[in-house]
Amino acid sequence: MTVPTTDEHRTNFESWYVSPLQSLYTNPDAGFVIIITVFALLERYLRQKNGLSPKDNLTDQAWVSLCDLFPTLASKELAHDFWDATRNGLLHQITFQTSRPRNGETPPGISFSHEYTSDLRFSEGRFELHPQKFCETVLNAITINFGVYCGVNANTKLPSVSARVRQYQEGKLDRKAVPPGQIALTTSVE
Repeated sequence: MTVPTTDEHRTNFESWYVSPLQSLYTNPDAGFVIIITVFALLERYLRQKNGLSPKDNLTDQAWVSLCDLFPTLASKELAHDFWDATRNGLLHQITFQTSRPRNGETPPGISFSHEYTSDLRFSEGRFELHPQKFCETVLNAITINFGVYCGVNANTKLPSVSARVRQYQEGKLDRKAVPPGQIALTTSVE
């Protein structure tokens, strides 16, 4: 039984997220896929950085962490509005949020474009997000603070490649003898 190392998690992070996301940068129709994926990574990063479990609401300190990452979010309230308008709608309904869960008001508008010049901008009541640049900002923060991303919360272990998958990938396991669905990623310690 081996516990995955940070190096193994970094290799997985780069091959499962960084490389696939980078391959989408040149596709002008991939903005939603990029943003949906990067928001999941961003949420894990914010939760781990602020010691929050998956069941916890994001705290004031988490909003400050988001503001630190994206200075255009000049306040915790604006960061919360951004989260409501983008992350909550996209990850739950694959669309933008049309009302604030906190008060039912309409959140600020949002638009994505590969033509914007910055990762995220708030101007005239509207968030303007460049999918590639936004993604690069998040991936860079995670890469620099990878130990934070890996986290210490036992309830949120990162997936790893099981020994059985490695044997399969290396051709050491008879591929014809493996029933469909038997080879999978795991979060358990082997």
